[in-house]
Order: sequence, then structure tokens, then C-alpha cells
Amino acid sequence: MRGRVLTRVLTWAGGIAAVGAGSALAVYLSTVGLDKADKLASVIGLFVGLAGLGVGVWGLLLTRRQETAPTPASDAGRMNNAVGNAVDNAVHRDVRAAVHNEISGGTIYGPVIQGHTISGPFVSGPRPSAPDERAGKD
Repeated sequence: MRGRVLTRVLTWAGGIAAVGAGSALAVYLSTVGLDKADKLASVIGLFVGLAGLGVGVWGLLLTRRQETAPTPASDAGRMNNAVGNAVDNAVHRDVRAAVHNEISGGTIYGPVIQGHTISGPFVSGPRPSAPDERAGKD
């Protein structure tokens, strides 16, 4: 929770600082004249471009580092089982590493996004209404 608040505060502070700096730069560039403003804008553009290149390379390195990092032993081999009508009461969790999903013997209502070993007679689609709900509609 604390990390989210800090992230929001830093995001807002950065946004306010960027708007303030942009406004101050616009006022300054309009007062110094077109020639000096053009030269200064070129130099600022150079440094913004170099900073963007640095951030892009850094992001690429972080992505490659995450792909090659070994998964912790505690996350390996987790298994989700939904047997019978337990799909209605399934708990959605963040499961990483070697995931094995097994669904057997039940009726599934709504979309099934992922499944591997599926067995049993399944009916997929919208849940039929209860008998008492249908009584007055026929």
C-alpha cells in the first residue's frame, strides 16, 4: 500500500515539475529571441534524445535480465486443480513458473481462458437460469 502511495506522489510531483519547467522554458524562449531560442532548443533536444536512448537501453537490459533469471524453487511446480463444480469457487492467484492446470468432471459457465488436461462432460456458455426463475417466463 505504501509503495502505491509513494508512486502516485512521485508521479504527480514529476508531472507538476515537468509542466512548470515547460512553462518556464516557453516564457524564457519567447523573451530571448528566435535565434537563441532555436539554438537552445536544439541543445535541449539533444539531451532529451540521449536520455531517451539511455532509458531504452536500460529497459532492454532489464527485460533480458528477467528472461534469463532462474525461477525460485518455491514457485516451481505449482498446480491448480478444479474438480467437479469447484470451478465456481475457484480462487484466482498469481501463479508463476511451471504451472499445471487440470479440470475434470464438471460444468463450466462463462469463458475458460486456459486449460491443459481437461476431461469429463463439459457444458460451456451462459449459466442456465434456476427453475424458479423460469417458472413465470414460459
